[in-house]
Amino acid sequence: MKAVFKKIRLPRKVMFVIAGVLVLSGASGAFAVYSGTNTLLGVGKGRAPSLSGLACTTVETLKMRRNGQRWIRKYVSTESADGVDRVRTALRITGLLAKEEKADLYQVVVLDQAGPQDRAERRGPAIGAEVLFAPDPTGMPGMSTPFVARYNEGKANTAGLFYGREVALTTDDIKSTMTAMDDKSDCFDPVAAAAAAAAGAAGSASDAHGEEAAAGRAEANVEHGAEAAAPGHGEEPVPEHGEAKAQEKGFLGAMMARVWGESAEPAAEAPADHAAEKAEGEGAGH
Repeated sequence: MKAVFKKIRLPRKVMFVIAGVLVLSGASGAFAVYSGTNTLLGVGKGRAPSLSGLACTTVETLKMRRNGQRWIRKYVSTESADGVDRVRTALRITGLLAKEEKADLYQVVVLDQAGPQDRAERRGPAIGAEVLFAPDPTGMPGMSTPFVARYNEGKANTAGLFYGREVALTTDDIKSTMTAMDDKSDCFDPVAAAAAAAAGAAGSASDAHGEEAAAGRAEANVEHGAEAAAPGHGEEPVPEHGEAKAQEKGFLGAMMARVWGESAEPAAEAPADHAAEKAEGEGAGH
């Protein structure tokens, strides 16, 4: 075999051409692998995280009493998302919970859509992001600040589990994130939606029996109304409200002002129409 290769003698120019082809092929292959890796990691996309997180689905809400305190824990799920989007979703839902109900501790856990269904398995690698909020952290063991927000920077695998590095947000990060939020929508609750649909179906059946009677009453009211509507006796115009309505703080910013005792004005990029809702603390005093 060695004798065969020794007999093959190629010209020097041909050897240079072959070497050049091999070098170019190797470089283009390496570039293709590198570009594919960047595409998979999302480096080439350059998509900025959403200010308020993502759409989510309510998995379960637990309300419990522990050591004389009221705790609310809410599990929500999202589709495949980056860690920053997941933790911002958790912060948004935590703000909504604090606005709707009073508790000593609020906990929002973000799971992957393909995550475990059993409550006992919703821990460890099943948690994609988590937010803890205690209005009075001095009475909460293990908490020195009102907020604790963290997320797993890894992507969920096919089983909905996260095995990346855990990242914790600083207090300044939490403040700037919550004041910049431009959305305050809650997660979709399939249980509440099904109950509302069932109630609507039952109500439509009962309303059908009263349609005929209502039609007769409407005809009689038309005759009496024609006599009462004399010229010059029209209704007075109702004054419009809200024209001089002052701009108010957003509920997330006001919540932080109440917790940290600071003036938390909405960030510059936050739309002004989301600052029109009163804070829970201000409404409680009326």
